[in-house]
Amino acid sequence: MQSIQAPQLVSTHIWPVRVYIEDTDAGGIVYYVNYLKYMERARTEYLRTLGWDHQNLMHSFQSHFVVHQVQIQYQKPVGMDQQLWVLTQVQSASKVRIHFQQRIYLGGPTWDAHLVQASSESELAAYRVCQARIDVAYVNATKRKPTAMPAPLVKALGECIQKGDEGE
Repeated sequence: MQSIQAPQLVSTHIWPVRVYIEDTDAGGIVYYVNYLKYMERARTEYLRTLGWDHQNLMHSFQSHFVVHQVQIQYQKPVGMDQQLWVLTQVQSASKVRIHFQQRIYLGGPTWDAHLVQASSESELAAYRVCQARIDVAYVNATKRKPTAMPAPLVKALGECIQKGDEGE
């Protein structure tokens, strides 16, 4: 039996990632595309904290998200077995599109989600591995055309943006 958790409206979602050998290239550093995979997982978990998961959207609304545009900047290499934190924020949202800002930071043994959340961007800049702006569109699975997201999801995204503007 699966437990149902109440949605959590947060402006910044934090997702931990550990780098495994399968994530690295021949040089022993994270292969560039894997950062996008980490970000995809973090966006998925962020939506799940809001009470929306991909299976629900597909089965209930016959729609899903597709990546429309990615702008990514890699800043420093990361090796195997290192701890990373993926921070995800919704920058803006419309009925058919979400604009995410995502940053990946190198963690350490004394880091935890609360420390990352409490730190300012300037304090974290030295630990930033990469950052991206990722725009996703909500599309009808059959027609493969943009369609409106469920109104409660749009409302939840707006509330998360507002929390961020208020500084939580």
